[in-house]
Amino acid sequence: MAALVFAATFDVNRYRATIQSELENRLGRKVTLGDMHLSVFPPRLRVLNISISDDPRFSTQKPFVQAQQLDVSVKLLPLLTKSVQIDSLGLKRPSVELIKNKQGVWNFVSLGR
Repeated sequence: MAALVFAATFDVNRYRATIQSELENRLGRKVTLGDMHLSVFPPRLRVLNISISDDPRFSTQKPFVQAQQLDVSVKLLPLLTKSVQIDSLGLKRPSVELIKNKQGVWNFVSLGR
């Protein structure tokens, strides 16, 4: 019952800037996150309208990845010890821009340096 009350009153959107910043640091790319929702059963974070920019060395105006929705499913037991372990990631209606330059280097190589 407490988990349901928590999910109903917790606003994950308050942490958008922190989550976005952490993703940018880990990916080495600009990340944009839309509205976020948290559910308890199953433990999952849903992010609407996600976008990850392309490597700046590839002169394109299109993002590397954009999707209508990102679902992040996490393992329940580690949450009890305040540890987050991702079980699965799912993109809905994704668009991925793959580019290979003249040197044979792909634009995804620099992700997560």
